[in-house]
Amino acid sequence: MNKKDELESGWTIEPGLGIYHFEHVSSKKVKKLLPNDHELFVVETVNWTLTDEKKEIVHLNKYFAFGINDALAIAVRIQLAADTVAEDFLRLRVSTQEEYDAYTDVIDHFEKQMPKPLSDDEARSLSSI
Repeated sequence: MNKKDELESGWTIEPGLGIYHFEHVSSKKVKKLLPNDHELFVVETVNWTLTDEKKEIVHLNKYFAFGINDALAIAVRIQLAADTVAEDFLRLRVSTQEEYDAYTDVIDHFEKQMPKPLSDDEARSLSSI
């Protein structure tokens, strides 16, 4: 198929991945759509372990990650553990501004509580009696 015969848009199948739709668009349009590594994503899951007796109330968990790659990695880990953990992947999305603000406040809180690194001498003194 030469350039003038190429389809501008359409449907096809990719073995192992499934059916997908394609279209030719400008690179400027695509660059606006690409997520950036500074965007906060939310991986939502349903955890069934501590549900009530009637199974009417469950835990909705939200895992946060900067960048789509880290968010996808969390979602995949949850899916892989689904056989042994009663937690199901629900969805992946960009955080709301309210969630972003809460996340940055919480991470600041926890980072202030992190222990300071130990020097080699301090580490050696831990095992000395």
